[in-house]
Amino acid sequence: MKFQLPKGILRETLKMALDSVRGHKFRSFLTVLGIVIGVMTAICIASLLTGLRQNIIAMIERSEYKRQQAAPGLKITEKAFGSGRRFPIAQRFEG
Repeated sequence: MKFQLPKGILRETLKMALDSVRGHKFRSFLTVLGIVIGVMTAICIASLLTGLRQNIIAMIERSEYKRQQAAPGLKITEKAFGSGRRFPIAQRFEG
């Protein structure tokens, strides 16, 4: 059994909707304004996050090649620590 709409109901429904929009112009304007602001906000946030992601990736790629590795073994000298500073307790200094 197939359901069929009565003839002319679609046209009548559209006419009622348009009359309602014309009758409540300010409400319709506020609705459209809210939708536009919401869509613009979503687009702005998405583009900001995309730019931030690209910026972070670029920073990581730039610093990847500048990373320096520490020399093997810990070298402790008075020159490295300056005069009057204490040496680390973790490793005894014999000099």
